[in-house]
Amino acid sequence: MKRSLILIMLFCGTVYGQSIDFWQHPGFRYRQQAWLNFENDFFVWTDRYYSQGLAVCYKQPLKSESWFNNLFLPLKGGQTMMGFAAEHLAFTPSTIAFDSLLSNDRPFAGTVRLHLLFESIDPQRNSSLSWTLSGGIIGKEALGKELQTGVHRITGNPHPKGWHHQIRTGLLLDAGLFAQQQYMNFGRWFIAVAEESANFGTSRIDATLGTRIQLQLFTPNKRWGIAFYANPAFRFVGYDGTLQGSIIGQRSEYIIARKDVSRVIFEREFGILGTAGNVSAMAVFNMHTKQYDAGMTHRWGGLRLVIYL
Repeated sequence: MKRSLILIMLFCGTVYGQSIDFWQHPGFRYRQQAWLNFENDFFVWTDRYYSQGLAVCYKQPLKSESWFNNLFLPLKGGQTMMGFAAEHLAFTPSTIAFDSLLSNDRPFAGTVRLHLLFESIDPQRNSSLSWTLSGGIIGKEALGKELQTGVHRITGNPHPKGWHHQIRTGLLLDAGLFAQQQYMNFGRWFIAVAEESANFGTSRIDATLGTRIQLQLFTPNKRWGIAFYANPAFRFVGYDGTLQGSIIGQRSEYIIARKDVSRVIFEREFGILGTAGNVSAMAVFNMHTKQYDAGMTHRWGGLRLVIYL
């Protein structure tokens, strides 16, 4: 496991945009499960940049004799879990009140993607070594305008203007890696893990190094419990398609210039997780520093529901 973590960290050296986290973390159970995840910046009373994200995910453990186990990264003593996910994200400038093109501001962008998840997990040591394949599209075909307009209608927020200036159609093909290794554990009360992730593809090239510190109280089988966690991390950015357009795609009317993209971003995530029987619910607060020279810090919140089947 230590050698694998070192390899991933080396691969991360030159290589994260916004993406919903589908991986297994402390507090979740190694069982067949279905997720529903919703993120929006109206939770923290902002309406800019990463505007909203919606995702569904299904994961199940695999039997040792399954042929699919050949596709997993090796982890000594690990168990395998395979998953499928669909994700829709919408990004906007600092204001959605104008039809005109806003220079020195984040471009409008909508993305839709499908993910294949391959997780090797050691529940006893709270470690994992996982990877994913993703495919999708950026541009008007992703229906970013339509979904944001619908959500704003339901929540009573202003009608978004300016989507006709969005990033144009492009193909999103990506491969991602995720590693997690526990480095501190005080029984069922406290746990700390190191986390590394990387992504390489047409939508983004980046890497993230961070840690997850969690105060928790769970029953031995994790059927009941509560946890509070903090997840600070540094993201190293090589390319971000939601700012610069897809590497494979049409030339857009307006993008953030390569020289203006922030190469190091500090991210903080705080959350509370509650588990009762076969249901887990999580509320999350996120913040990151500016993603380009003329940008600002951004905050958003999220809700996740997990049902164990």
